[in-house]
Amino acid sequence: MFYLITGENTPLIEDEKSKICSKFQGIPFNKLTENTSLEDFILNTEACDMFSPQKGQIIINPKWLKKISKETIGSFERCLLTASNFKLPLLFIIKKIDKRSIGYKLLKKYKVIEKDCPEFKEWENQKVIDWIIYYCQKENSPIDIKAAQMLIDAYGSNLGIIKQEIDKCMVTILPKKNITSNDLIHASSNSVGEYALLSTAIKKGNINKIIFHMDQLMNHKEDPHKIFNQFLFQINQLLPLALAHQQRIHPEKLAKQLGKHPFFIKKQMESLIKNPLKNKLTQILKTLSEIDRLIKSGKLTAKLALIRFANQLKYQL
Repeated sequence: MFYLITGENTPLIEDEKSKICSKFQGIPFNKLTENTSLEDFILNTEACDMFSPQKGQIIINPKWLKKISKETIGSFERCLLTASNFKLPLLFIIKKIDKRSIGYKLLKKYKVIEKDCPEFKEWENQKVIDWIIYYCQKENSPIDIKAAQMLIDAYGSNLGIIKQEIDKCMVTILPKKNITSNDLIHASSNSVGEYALLSTAIKKGNINKIIFHMDQLMNHKEDPHKIFNQFLFQINQLLPLALAHQQRIHPEKLAKQLGKHPFFIKKQMESLIKNPLKNKLTQILKTLSEIDRLIKSGKLTAKLALIRFANQLKYQL
């Protein structure tokens, strides 16, 4: 009856929260914020008795859970005992919790069910694709693999933006249900298609097309920060492959290190070998890092940063 969700992957957290709430149909859930005190949480829980309706509680990032004192641990344990006796579901959502803390150990004593929802890593494409397919099926709008990959090419592992684009597309294509890559392009005013073309140009190391599609995205009024970050995402995808190629690491060994299927790595390696930028990826990443530092320090706008990077890519790298 007690659940603990950790991490910062908001779409995954929402999925888990929905699954938990659906298990308790007919039981309303009160949503409490991080500013809710331990005392108020206890009062809300203990308000339930044989004459009161059954209610669950969802509490998000409770500050007190991280630092429960020895003086208040008794009150918290009585609260959990009450919730357990009256079968009141409690859901704690917190970014991170110290598993050595008193609060966590007490939740474990009451057999809390845990689920971690970390942000996806940049190389975890398959996990992102699996989530996209799951989300679209849940919303009764199946999506094809090509369209899912297009979203990754455009937005990397940022599920928040990907979810927004899917939701927008679902509304745009009504009464049609199935989502294709053409539907995504239509719903996004071509920006998703341009991101996909930019991704292809980077994977092929075609400098002229890289610059062209960056310029096209700016013409589509895309946020320069997003363009810059997407370029960084693509380079981070290629760099482990390039370093492994330089060090002559076998594809199967690299696949094990990255947690990917050997065949997938083999195909990626075959493509990388043909990329004329493969030996310059470390230098490109260093240049992007230097430019990113200038943006964050306010010495350079994101738009000027893209122009500067395009010039360096064309004439200096």
